[in-house]
Amino acid sequence: MLPKGKIVIVGVLNVEGSTNLYMGKAFEKLGYEVIPCNYRTILQKYGPRTLEATLFKLSEDKPDLMVFSKCNGIDSLIIAKCSMNCKTWLWYMDGLATLSTVPEIIEHANMADYASCTGLGVANYIKKHIGEDVHHILEGIDPEVYRPTLQLPGYAADISFIGTANQERIEYVQTLSEAGIDIKAYGNGFNEEIHGNMFNAVCSSSTSMLALSAEYTTQEYFSDRIMRYGSCGAFVFHKYAPLMEKYFSDGEDLVYFDTPESLVEAIKFYFHPDKTDLRIQIANNLRNKVLSNYTWVHSVQKIIDTAEI
Repeated sequence: MLPKGKIVIVGVLNVEGSTNLYMGKAFEKLGYEVIPCNYRTILQKYGPRTLEATLFKLSEDKPDLMVFSKCNGIDSLIIAKCSMNCKTWLWYMDGLATLSTVPEIIEHANMADYASCTGLGVANYIKKHIGEDVHHILEGIDPEVYRPTLQLPGYAADISFIGTANQERIEYVQTLSEAGIDIKAYGNGFNEEIHGNMFNAVCSSSTSMLALSAEYTTQEYFSDRIMRYGSCGAFVFHKYAPLMEKYFSDGEDLVYFDTPESLVEAIKFYFHPDKTDLRIQIANNLRNKVLSNYTWVHSVQKIIDTAEI
């Protein structure tokens, strides 16, 4: 069967675990041929002129869409040049705090035919600067990658966290530990980094998972760990972020908290022996909601529909 069309993804598709790989896989599932352009590798090895020439040549081949995934460090003018030959899309997946360190993203969005952000507050912020619509599309998950698996005794815990250590996250780990709760933390700055199947094993072996966002003031921007944990079938505690209840209901899909102390109380409540069935039901609800609404296929379909390709 012939592909529906061609999609160029300008991002990182040569590193295991990159979300661009999952995006590309979703486009392929929906019938499109995906042409990867690993812009960071080209930029580092050959410099900006070669990268710009490569991108422009890809656009001259008239793909149905060129998706520029963040692409910090490149000249926005190359996106404008590519837009003369084909439809272009700026995909931005981080929050406002990160955006302040990569201001070129705003100009990228201005030069692209379409732009989207995974946080509504970020989308609105960029829209104010460029005067054009910026779409809000959540980052999806690949359920073939993030899935329930066999429990491993070495990863058993009351609650586990996966992510890079920072002051807030260290404080949560210390508070829970001091409260007598068995918590294990994985990631840069903690004991062990977790990738691939081990991520699934941690989620399946731990009684619950802890989700902490990088920031909490951006409207409708929250940790993508919810999607990954949920796809693995985990029972999730997530620090509340503005308007999260639009997507996940407290006590039905997951459990919200505001402070380390309120998290300790929530854990004690839901870990009571008579709440076991409730925990299982909440975890199942979250998994069903994620798989029904928030996979990469759902995210990519919104791109396809918006760009009319």
